Order: sequence, then C-alpha cells, then structure tokens
Amino acid sequence: MKWSYCYLSPGVSFVRCLQIFSVISITKKIPITPKSYWYSSSTFSDSMNYPNSEVLHAKLIKNGCVGIRGNHLLNLYAKSQNLEKAHKMFEEIPQTDVFSWTVLISGFARIGLSADVLGLFTKMQDQGVCPNQFTLSIVLKSCSSNVNDSRIGKGIHGWILRNGVDLDAVLNNSILDYYVKCRCFGYAEKLFGLMAEKDTVSWNIMMSSYLQIGDMQKSVDLFRQLPGKDAASWNTMIDGLMRNGCERVALELLYKMVAAGPAFNKLTFSIALVLASSLSVLGLGKQIHTQVLKVGVLDDGFVRNSLIDMYCKCGEMEKASVIFKHLPRESSMMNSEESCDDAVVESVSWSSMVSGYVQNGGFEDALKTFSSMICSQVEVDKFTLTSVVSACASAGVLELGRQVHGYIQKIGHGLDVFLGSSIIDMYVKCGSLNDAWLIFNQAKDRNVVLWTSMISGCALHGQGREAVRLFELMINEGITPNEVSFVGVLTACSHAGCLKKAANISD
Repeated sequence: MKWSYCYLSPGVSFVRCLQIFSVISITKKIPITPKSYWYSSSTFSDSMNYPNSEVLHAKLIKNGCVGIRGNHLLNLYAKSQNLEKAHKMFEEIPQTDVFSWTVLISGFARIGLSADVLGLFTKMQDQGVCPNQFTLSIVLKSCSSNVNDSRIGKGIHGWILRNGVDLDAVLNNSILDYYVKCRCFGYAEKLFGLMAEKDTVSWNIMMSSYLQIGDMQKSVDLFRQLPGKDAASWNTMIDGLMRNGCERVALELLYKMVAAGPAFNKLTFSIALVLASSLSVLGLGKQIHTQVLKVGVLDDGFVRNSLIDMYCKCGEMEKASVIFKHLPRESSMMNSEESCDDAVVESVSWSSMVSGYVQNGGFEDALKTFSSMICSQVEVDKFTLTSVVSACASAGVLELGRQVHGYIQKIGHGLDVFLGSSIIDMYVKCGSLNDAWLIFNQAKDRNVVLWTSMISGCALHGQGREAVRLFELMINEGITPNEVSFVGVLTACSHAGCLKKAANISD
C-alpha cells in the first residue's frame, strides 16, 4: 500500500497515476486494491474529466472493484456532468445507499434539471432510502429555481417536520433561502424567528430578503443586531443599499467596514469598485485599486472587470486600457465549467472596453476594439453589439454600420427591441431611412422604444406627416407613448407645419 501513497502527490496527473499503478501491479506483483482506487478517485475528483472517468471505470471493472468503489466513480461522472454515464454507473452499484442517491441527485441539480431531481428524490424514498440533511438541502435549492410555485418546497419542509429530521444550520438555511427566493417572506420571517441556531448565513439571507423587497429599515435594523459581522454580511448590506439607489448610505457603510476591521475579500473589492463607478468618485476608485494591488487580487476576473468598468465610467480610458491589455488571453482552468466561467469574464472585459469608448466619445477606438474582439474569437453578447451599433451611429459611418448589422445576422443574434431600436437609430443617423424602415417592418415585437426610434427618425428626415401617422398607429395598437415619443412627434409637427395637430397631441 506504500506505493498508493507514494505516487498520489499533487504533481502527478491522473493518467500517469494509473500508468504507475499498472506497472507496479505487473513488475512488483502488487495488486491494485479497492483502497488504491479510493485514493485515486478522492485525489482527482475535483479535476476529473469525462475521458479519465472512463479510464478509471474500465480499471475498476477489470479488477472487480465496481461494487466496492462504485460510489466514488459515480461521484466522478456526476462532477464531470456526464449524467448518462452517472445514471448507468448508479444502476451498476449492487447496493445503493444515501450517498449514492445524493451524488446522483446533485449531478442533476448542478445543471438545473429540477424535474429530474424531484423524480429521483421521490424514487429514493419509494425504495426505502431515507434522505439526509445534505440531500434535502440539494433538493430544496433545486426547487427554488421554480419561484412561481412554492408548494413543492413547502411540501418538503412539511416532510422534514413530520419525519423529525434534525434541523441543523445548513438545512435550516436551505429552507430559509428557499422561502426567500420564492418570495414567501412571511414564512421566512417565521422560520428565522424560530431558529434556535442562527449563523451569519442565516442573518445574511434575511437581510437580503428585506433588501429584495426594498425595506431598507428592516435590513439595516437586522444588520445592527447581527452579533458577528463578517465580510459577507458587510457585502450583503453595501451591495443591497447600492442596488436600491442608496449609494451615499452604502458609501458610509463601506467606510464603517474599513474602520471595523473585516478584511476585504474579492467580492468586497468588486462591490466597492461598482459603488465608485455609480458615484463617479475617481479618487475612491484609485484608492481601491491601490488596495487591490497590495492584497494581490488583480488576477481575479471579477475584480479586474470592476476596475476596468470603474475607470471607463470615470472617463479614464487610458487606465482602463492598461488593465485590459494585461488580461490573460488563455484560460489556465482545469475543468470545462471553470473554463466557461473564464470565457464569460473575458467577454465582459471586452464589452466594458467597447462600451467605455462609446460613452467617452472614442468611437473609432470602440470599433477597433470590437474588430479585435471578433479576431480573438471572444463571444459577443447583445450588450456589446448595442454599444458597437451606437458607435457607428455617433460616428456616422453607414457602411461600417451595415457590416456590423450583417455580422449580427451572420451569428444568428435575434433583434430584441433594444438592439433593434439601436440599429434603426444607427440607420437614421447615418442617413438611410429606408434601411431603418426595413428593420422596423421586420420586427415581431414592437414596444414603445422601437416605435419612438422610428417616429424620431421620420421627424429627423423631414417626414413629419409620416411621423404623426406612426404616432397615431402606435396609440391605436395600445402602446402608451413616453416623453421621448412626444418630443419626436411634436418636432415632426413643427417641421411639417401641423400646428393644429401638435396642439391636439399636447392636449
């Protein structure tokens, strides 16, 4: 067994580990025992991918260890999100226990298949296997994805109470979080009041619930009562206040956090930078940047993006560009899930730079950055596309605008009302009203934003009577005009000399 310990060091890859085991088995006449496989699966469960799971599976079958170590392999398949193989492995295990069921359920829960989770949970009980607290927590979390129907979660809560399950802090928090996510705030308040054991997670969930419904006073009162405020508690309050439009109060709380002493974590830095952005306080942003460098968290994608966004919104595009240019261009992540997250973070970085240039009048730089983004094969979202279309409109470059529009069609991005209205606005400002009409007529879902873009476009091109006709048609279709709609149609009336019509619209 010494060999099992010897070769399972962090620097040895999974495949290399199996190769070593095989060589030892042949040359040293030492069999690969079930315990050896336990070390293998435990060591590599966090970084296992699907092909490696199959290698271990084959070795287990060959050495007759499936029945003994099947749960560990099931865990590998579930973590690598190969649910078909996980389910097959589950069926091969001679005696499934609560661990087997929980691993399989967690695999389906991880990718949001709540119906399958509930089906397995029911089947588990039908076969006489009693779920533990961890199983119940996973099922409740999965149920919270269906926020429109709270009956299932309430039923599980009732089952827990009827069967006398020990309500530890983790399970209590799962129930509490479920009620908050389903907006059953009365149930959440009652449960919180009855909880004998409350940890900081419990308090944070309740504070978040009050912030969610905009009850600032209750959330602040609860925060003051919290006995041991950790970084997560401060983060919850500062972020919640900021999202509810209380930026100045959030800023005061941030300074109190500094005075109180809890060390900033990565999320704290991100929240603080967003706060500096929303208040356009460049000095605060620079202070936070200094601390980010001092603590050494600039490698975190979210912190980095928050820094870029802060400098963009404060008009410091050169500083934003310096941070952006030092971004890692290749993912070093081990598993596909983390690589996907890393790709999203990189996409946000590019999007922030494009929109930052547009907001600060650097339309040419915005278009160059967008071109580089495409060449780098970074995924482009609708937010970026809207920013690029706006850059084309502001720069008045019709041909480039058409190319961007063509690119949008090529990649199959649907034109929602915001992207559609941006393209209409681009064609209008670039002098091509016919193209604007084409987009408007093709739009399936026309809201007030889309109608207003077309009305303003007609007014800008001297087609006042057409703008008035569109305005009346919009009202006939039951769409309530906004202030911009009125400005557009009144401008059109003025240009067309329809003073009586303008007076009627004003009334």
